[in-house]
Amino acid sequence: MTNLNVLLQILLKTYFFNSRCIFLFTDTAIDLQVETPIVRLKVNNTLNPHLIFQHHGCQDILIHHENASDIFVQFENLIRLHSERFNARRYIVTGQNSLQILLTKELEYVSDLLLVVPNDGEYFEMITHTYGHKINEPVLLDIWYSHNYTFERGNDMFPNKLSNQNGRTFKIGTFTYEPYSITGTDDYSFHGTETSLVYEFVRKYNLTPSFTVIGDELWGDIYDNWTGIGLLGSVLDDSVDIGYAAVYTWEDYYKFMDYTKPLTRTGITCIVPAPQLAAGWFTPLRSFSLEMWIALLVVLLSDAVVLSLIFYGDHNKRFVTDSIMTLIKLYLLQSLTIPLKGKLLKYFIAMNMIMVLLISSSYSSGLSSVMTVPRYDKAIRTIKDLASSGLPWGATSDAWLISLRQVNEEDYKIIKNRFVVKKEDDLTASSRLHNFGFSLERLPYGHYAVGPYIKPDVIANYRIMQEDIYWEQCIFVIRKNSVLLSLLDNLILRVFEAGLEAYWENEVVSQFMDMSVQRGIKFYTHHTNEHDIVKLKWVHVEGAFAVLVLGYITSVLAFLIEFLRDNTTNKKRVYVE
Repeated sequence: MTNLNVLLQILLKTYFFNSRCIFLFTDTAIDLQVETPIVRLKVNNTLNPHLIFQHHGCQDILIHHENASDIFVQFENLIRLHSERFNARRYIVTGQNSLQILLTKELEYVSDLLLVVPNDGEYFEMITHTYGHKINEPVLLDIWYSHNYTFERGNDMFPNKLSNQNGRTFKIGTFTYEPYSITGTDDYSFHGTETSLVYEFVRKYNLTPSFTVIGDELWGDIYDNWTGIGLLGSVLDDSVDIGYAAVYTWEDYYKFMDYTKPLTRTGITCIVPAPQLAAGWFTPLRSFSLEMWIALLVVLLSDAVVLSLIFYGDHNKRFVTDSIMTLIKLYLLQSLTIPLKGKLLKYFIAMNMIMVLLISSSYSSGLSSVMTVPRYDKAIRTIKDLASSGLPWGATSDAWLISLRQVNEEDYKIIKNRFVVKKEDDLTASSRLHNFGFSLERLPYGHYAVGPYIKPDVIANYRIMQEDIYWEQCIFVIRKNSVLLSLLDNLILRVFEAGLEAYWENEVVSQFMDMSVQRGIKFYTHHTNEHDIVKLKWVHVEGAFAVLVLGYITSVLAFLIEFLRDNTTNKKRVYVE
């Protein structure tokens, strides 16, 4: 067994003893006798992804190859293209060529690296790299002597470089989206609930924040050719290390980047125009529901048919006219002028009089209720209401629909087709027309993420839907296979456990958002008595007076028609003496 084999076995047994498995990329035979399973891959100059990505679960990699730096670069690029994650990966690389890895850009995203560099076969240098403000500079950890198999210093070969990153620049991408993120003029003047967590992160791990404000693309998009725009595109092309501003757990983008644990649960809903007072002309019709009016019409027709048959059986030549007039008088509570011949007709009229008494009493009670309590057009409270209303809705970005791309229910299809993307100025103008709905988020601690285009002077004319369109978890997006993922996850869990999220939400909303808009959305049902009790107005009784006027007009027309008909008939009469 060669000295290198002995050294590698010592390293593997010491540092990789609890690994699930080890990837071994090599171009020569190497004898390693360790208990940890080894996935041996014979490599010429190109890695075969079909052999590597078989969900082995290996996070430790040993590269023993003549072109070690090329294999390292290939592996780092391949792991971004496949679904398996290597956030806790550690490298041991052997050979003189391994020092070339220090010159690669890919090393900027690796923290655990050990280069085993031979020196005339007498000893081996254990070299790693800096991971902080200075990047990729060689650091000698220890020397292993082959003649007595001992280390000179006994240092840890994989020191924790992440707990103190010595001012390493942390590139952050975001844009103003209250209360999650509020951009500032310098790296320490940004605010927001999610920004607060970022500041905690950079302080805890000694990082230097460097903010990048995303432009008009906002959340943006990622395409299948691994290019993108906006916030998501910036994370994808490594312009920023982390991106946030109410980013949800969007399934479509997970293959391109890593998601942290969620910090906030948010409910996506709408504020819609408040229901308007129903037209007073229809007040007399509102005593009964549509179904009740249909049932009443069916009863009237049935009665007309039965009465016609009874009169026809009595040899009444005007059986149709008499049956209709009898029913009209009956339902208008007028006295009957026809003779009630036969028991069948008496029983029929008696039963109808009882039914008419009940119906008229119910109608009068319903009309009194309608006249006392104003009636409004149907409010939009649920997804079904929004779909059936025909109301367009929207925001400044179509990112609101990303979570609904795979939803195929009919109501969701309808509302997705009605979503409109507008600029902020156009949304402000639309808010004054009361014919548009605006998406917003229902935050977990009693506040709302609503755009600045909703002003205090218009919020009284809007109501929030009672039902969420959908709900999501807000996360941070970072580079795929980032070694910072576990640090962020641990901090998010501790923040959530400490209740800081609620404190940050209250602080940011009260300091940077319009509280009158927040109160207008939250307490829209709470009005003072002076708005609840109003004097009787024409709009409340115009329907009843419309029925009265219609009756007057009908009676006058009927009188004129009868008068003219009688005059015409009298002129044609011939009197014989």
